[in-house]
Amino acid sequence: MHRWDAETAVGTPAPLSPELAHDGVAEFLDIMVDEQIGRPVGEVVFESIDTGGQWRAGRPGPTSVLLRASASDLVLLLYGRIPPSAVESHGDLAVFTALSGAADML
Repeated sequence: MHRWDAETAVGTPAPLSPELAHDGVAEFLDIMVDEQIGRPVGEVVFESIDTGGQWRAGRPGPTSVLLRASASDLVLLLYGRIPPSAVESHGDLAVFTALSGAADML
């Protein structure tokens, strides 16, 4: 992540390696999305198009959103480095926004 930030400051950053980014998505969701916080009613499904990974966050409810991108873009999205408009989405983005906001509260 720090390499990407530094490259962004001076030009166009290279994507994170798929393997590292794949682990980064799982780690973010395990650490930053705490079971005890006010999770949004709705599920966010993250799907990596380059590693085949799929992760779920939130809780079942009337709304959901699927976010598809490279593992690099997914982890950059989770850490707020790129906007949701930078990845393919299907469903209600407000569920992701609520989940993201809850993670920021930790």
